Amino acid sequence: MQISINNNEETNIARVRFRQLVDHYSKDGRSRIASYIGELSDYKMSNLLYMVESQMEQMGANPASIKKLFFIMIEALQNAIYHGEKDNTGFTSCFVVVGKSGHEYTVHVGNLVKESEKLKVNEYLVKAQMMDLQTIKNKTREMLFRDGISGKGGAGLGLLTIAQKSEKNFDFEFEKFNSDLYLLTLKASVLG
Repeated sequence: MQISINNNEETNIARVRFRQLVDHYSKDGRSRIASYIGELSDYKMSNLLYMVESQMEQMGANPASIKKLFFIMIEALQNAIYHGEKDNTGFTSCFVVVGKSGHEYTVHVGNLVKESEKLKVNEYLVKAQMMDLQTIKNKTREMLFRDGISGKGGAGLGLLTIAQKSEKNFDFEFEKFNSDLYLLTLKASVLG
């Protein structure tokens, strides 16, 4: 699945990063499993998840890896939907690239965020990078039991889930777009 987004100024930075990632998985020894760029909705997210799961099964990925990547994608895409910058129609535009290199399956999700969201997300991701896996598991359980799950998710719970399912094999980058917007690109991998 590959869809283009509107050709407006705000999405240029996302299109450039998207093209770089697509090109990366077109090189020797790598495979692009799926790529999407455009408005994100629950329906499109479901289709993308189904397609990635099917492709990974066909490629011979083990079921545990498929399940981990599935959870990572759900959390990353929901993070984009709930916290990403909305356009005039109320939708969040983002990109997703899923690829395979050797025995590693990687998902990249990018979306625009306001500076205030950047500060919060950066704080949660840095904290998750500093924790060991057992601390991440304990913190996740604590948040679930203490707060439950709201419709919009817990404060950093999805990001902790990404850290846990990827076994801390995740990274992120913010690229400044203008005085108030940044492109957040989140990358997480699992062994397959």
